[in-house]
Amino acid sequence: MYIAATTGVGGYGSLLPTMGGGAASDPLFLDTYSGVEVAYSLRKVNSIYTGPAIEVYNGSSYLDIPFASDGLLDTVALAAHCGVNDGLVRRWYDQSGNANDAFMISTTKMPKIFTGGATILQGTQHALSFDGVDDYMVSVSNYTHQENMSQVMLTKADVVTTDQYIGDGLDRSKGMGFRSQSGLFRYYVGNGSSFDTLSHTWNTNHNLHIWGRSNSDSKSFARLNGSETSLGYTGFATTSMPVYLGARSNGSLSLDAQVQEYILFLSDQTDNKVAIETNINDYYSVY
Repeated sequence: MYIAATTGVGGYGSLLPTMGGGAASDPLFLDTYSGVEVAYSLRKVNSIYTGPAIEVYNGSSYLDIPFASDGLLDTVALAAHCGVNDGLVRRWYDQSGNANDAFMISTTKMPKIFTGGATILQGTQHALSFDGVDDYMVSVSNYTHQENMSQVMLTKADVVTTDQYIGDGLDRSKGMGFRSQSGLFRYYVGNGSSFDTLSHTWNTNHNLHIWGRSNSDSKSFARLNGSETSLGYTGFATTSMPVYLGARSNGSLSLDAQVQEYILFLSDQTDNKVAIETNINDYYSVY
């Protein structure tokens, strides 16, 4: 379950979203890596991005919530906007520079960021809470699958159920999906006519997932908290589709979990997988 934070600028004092926990002048996470297609996070992860973190509905109006001066979500602005009401996220802004924001127009299907007078946390960091009933988000633009691509997602599930973390469309051969099912985390990597399935044992821990495909070693891979499983592949899909965050493309299999970060690379990150994990784990203390 999530816990709620007391309000304050950024909410975490001197904790900064930097590489290796260094000073504010250090490069941010995505300053180091190329080929980023989509980047959703509640910390600032790209120094070239100057926009807000999220757009929040308080039951009567919408407001963009910025990052505070420390690079974390401005919880003072969030609390002032929401007051005693829940804060629902209509738009999770893309920090990649591609403006491919995650969006949900229906107020009944928006994930929650604020409740009970406080910001929702997972551990000590901000999180979006998806209710497992009908909450999900969809990117405003499509992206095209590549032979080299990786997805990174930081989550914590609430219950044992069949949930869709990243929607794969209704045909898993055309996309790259991720769900919990039958006691497993299942990662699907479509090759155009069929799909590869990789898996790790399911749990309700705070989890860092990285999965994808690389032509440098001709493998599909799935990593859970630093542990990797992989298999060879013979082809890859070139489908154009949006990111479905928290459900399938038709809104089914809704996610019951907290989500803190989702990043999509359309590039080969084989040599960077461990460094990416280290950065996220150092910041969020996942495992």
